Amino acid sequence: IPNAGVKATGGGFTVGRLGTGKAAGDEDYLKVTPDSTRVYVSESSSNGFAVGKLGTSGTTDFLNLTQDNYFIGHNVAPNILDGLRNSVLGYNAGNSLVGGDDNIFIGNMAGFSTGSGSIGGNENIFIGNSAGYNSTSPVRNVFIGHEAGMENVTGQYNLYVGNAAGKNGKGFYNTVLGPSAASDNNFGNSNVVIGYVAGRQMVSSSNVFIGQGAGWNNASEVGGNVFIGPYAGETITSQDYRLAISSSSVRYGDPLIYGEFDNKRVAINTSNANGYTFYVNGTSSGTSDWATPSDMRLKTNILTIPSALGKVLQLRGVSYNWKDSEAFDNKKHIGFLAQEVEKVVPEVVINNNDSYSMQYAPITALLVEAMKEQQDQINRLTEENQS
Repeated sequence: IPNAGVKATGGGFTVGRLGTGKAAGDEDYLKVTPDSTRVYVSESSSNGFAVGKLGTSGTTDFLNLTQDNYFIGHNVAPNILDGLRNSVLGYNAGNSLVGGDDNIFIGNMAGFSTGSGSIGGNENIFIGNSAGYNSTSPVRNVFIGHEAGMENVTGQYNLYVGNAAGKNGKGFYNTVLGPSAASDNNFGNSNVVIGYVAGRQMVSSSNVFIGQGAGWNNASEVGGNVFIGPYAGETITSQDYRLAISSSSVRYGDPLIYGEFDNKRVAINTSNANGYTFYVNGTSSGTSDWATPSDMRLKTNILTIPSALGKVLQLRGVSYNWKDSEAFDNKKHIGFLAQEVEKVVPEVVINNNDSYSMQYAPITALLVEAMKEQQDQINRLTEENQS
């Protein structure tokens, strides 16, 4: 090639098409000048620029740039037929891509499959070694990380970020961030999972797991759980519609806050509300008074408590210590025994799953009426003595 030639305006390496100004029959396909190297190709989608090797049974392209697709790497997207606007980079990336459009596969075997890979996948972004590997017909997924979204057979509209994040998933509308997070999420949809191995065995939908190991072994079939904190909800393995908030580093411990969305219950320092709307495992206090509805307009069948004094006389006040000082405390307390009170005033005793508790506040009404009965007796005796 002579040193003289038409001087390029930009210099360097250029791939482009032949301009309309070239004279017929005077076309250059490769031009090398002192400051540039140019390759001219037609605008036909079947043409382009390729770099590959020759073989006795065919050729293998390492670089294949056309107007429709950009493929860079060994054996990249060799089966493409009518796919458009795909950018694939990496060894065997997009190996079975046939008709997908607007995909970006970057990484060793990203979007790869043998025989059933991303044949009809559209608008996916797979970045990382084996990201999206064996995805059959994914749509609008973003998988970033080694094996992220691997075996995501038919998933759509998912975001998986982290090594093995969302691996083996087949769901829709999931947001998963963290290594091995939701890595066995076979069928779940509309989940938000953030943290290392969070939601790892999750198979249900509409869950929110945030924190390392949060809900990692929850295999409930319906879902609707919210677990926040390191290994939050670890003891809740099969229930649905549960809340667990914990920051304890102790594995398998009770959460600070536990809830049952389906039953509208909340518990503190335990994973069992014991059938109550609000349950506290331990002592509680506050700076304001507890108030309960007492409007007479809300009540019916109103009667004065009969034989109040006789009932009070049957009650036994006791002092006691809790057997389980770790669950409660080791202080001496005074009160009643629920089983004894149930025989006299059953209205204030609750038996939930053979666990007894009682309401102390209503006893006040009983004491008031008992005191009035006693005062009547005192008044009668006083009148008799005066007469």
